[in-house]
Amino acid sequence: MGIIDEYRKIMNEIEALKVPNGAKDMIICDNQFCADDITPDNFEGFVTCRKRPIEIKALQVNLPEGFSVTSTEGVVTGRQGDWLMIGVEGEKYICSNSVFQKTYEVIEEISGEVCEGGPSD
Repeated sequence: MGIIDEYRKIMNEIEALKVPNGAKDMIICDNQFCADDITPDNFEGFVTCRKRPIEIKALQVNLPEGFSVTSTEGVVTGRQGDWLMIGVEGEKYICSNSVFQKTYEVIEEISGEVCEGGPSD
């Protein structure tokens, strides 16, 4: 694998719910709509969906001390073997290796030396 490779998220089907305006009054937590207890088994309106095949960039970081990155949710840290991801809008985030292996596939390997200590020259 190269320094930064392109990956595609594996197509998974999920259940999704578009909440009608009137339904938000049914489940309220701290004056907000709360979906913690909603499941397809206890609430009508779920549909089966598949996420679009979106290509992202990813780099597996193999530094023993781990790494950190500023994401849309603040500074987050990853462990050795986790993946630094760059999303469709340039946002950066971390994906654990176990989740990555289940949900992404390589679509293009970029030639280059695998880097374990920092950017290559």
